[in-house]
Amino acid sequence: MPDNSPNAEEFGRISLYRLRNTYAFTEKLFGRAPYLLPNSIIEEYELDHFAPGSCCGPPEDGYPLNWSMGDREEYLQRIALTHSDTEYLKTSDWSDTLGHHELTHRFVLGLNLSSFLNEGLANYAQDWGANQSTQCKFGGYETGDMIFHKYDYHFCAQDTSPPYETGDCLWQRIENQQGIDTVRRIIGHIYNKQERDSVLIHYPYNDGTPYATYSSWTGHIQIDLNQAFIPELGEAFWTNFSDFGLSKTMADGLTYDDDRAYCAQ
Repeated sequence: MPDNSPNAEEFGRISLYRLRNTYAFTEKLFGRAPYLLPNSIIEEYELDHFAPGSCCGPPEDGYPLNWSMGDREEYLQRIALTHSDTEYLKTSDWSDTLGHHELTHRFVLGLNLSSFLNEGLANYAQDWGANQSTQCKFGGYETGDMIFHKYDYHFCAQDTSPPYETGDCLWQRIENQQGIDTVRRIIGHIYNKQERDSVLIHYPYNDGTPYATYSSWTGHIQIDLNQAFIPELGEAFWTNFSDFGLSKTMADGLTYDDDRAYCAQ
């Protein structure tokens, strides 16, 4: 916590209660115990953090989940349990759903999963079993604004939401068409680190950098789809999900510069 408030212990009880619930929920959804990272979860509460919640801090700190307490005045209200958002953390940015989202990131942090599928999985987890805020349709989705948004898997400076929603709809469609067990089997492929490494090692950066195992944004996504999705869904995947802009040759000739040029359009 930002300081040793006399209310910190009570606030900590509420936080641990939420963390226990989100951990159990996420384990139920994925059908497995996610032990790829140290089996110790650290949560840090900060003033004026850049987002309501984020994952994750540096590995030397134990990959903490970080949560914003707002400004000093808002923090004092939260820690005294008088703020409107602190009633057992079930409303606004203190809801359990945000916990599902960030904890999902932590569970796949060491797997080099493409951001599109990572953010989509986190959004899918935070909404699973509840009223879906994203209404997935053919070719695009609607949220509360009832505006139709075309599927997009790029992160662009002017709009960072499509990959979240597009990825969410990808996972929703798999569950709706194939069932939750298929989702869990795909997760199983993703969690097979040896299997993932055997695929990723064949896609080094041009300069030989070992960490970067793909040459473009779309190349990374294509590797993930081939490694984890196609084994379960078969080649029909490319037809069933063509309205997402995904194709067997989506990464041909593309580089990160091309991806950045796309975002500049």
